[in-house]
Amino acid sequence: FFFLMIRRPPRSTQSRSSAASDVYKRQVSTQSTWGILIQSHKFSVQSKKKFKEKKMTDKLRVFKLRQKSEDDLIKDLEKQREELLKLRVSKVAGGTAAKLSKIRVVRKTIAKYLTVINEQRRNKVRKDLEKSKRLPLDLRVKRTRAIRRALTRSQSNRKTLRQQKREANFPLRKFAIKA
Repeated sequence: FFFLMIRRPPRSTQSRSSAASDVYKRQVSTQSTWGILIQSHKFSVQSKKKFKEKKMTDKLRVFKLRQKSEDDLIKDLEKQREELLKLRVSKVAGGTAAKLSKIRVVRKTIAKYLTVINEQRRNKVRKDLEKSKRLPLDLRVKRTRAIRRALTRSQSNRKTLRQQKREANFPLRKFAIKA
């Protein structure tokens, strides 16, 4: 006798929920909030405009950072790091949702500052080493590993003494062909 094991779909709990129950919950919640959405439509249109204006001023533009000097960038970077530290403390203390969402923005801002500082330093080193024969590894063109390992033109054109003698003594013979 063979017994066929049929697995029962999991029951949804607060910590774990099945996909089917999630869909059901969404349907119930959207039906109940639909009336509220219609009433708040006029308010949302006005608030969207204000939000867009505010969002444009809050967002850090990288091209403005590139105009600053390295010292100014480092000072601003320290301020951003201090702010991130305060936000993380408030997160542990049970901060508001606005502060929690700001952590991500501040982290991205720090990344932008670091990127611009790194760019400026690399460009400065590039300028200093412009006339030198060799560049540091991180400033060289990357290409592929195989191309980097390949012989240079001068290396591939070199010949051994034996090969040079053979070519000199036995050149390619030319034959006249009857047409």
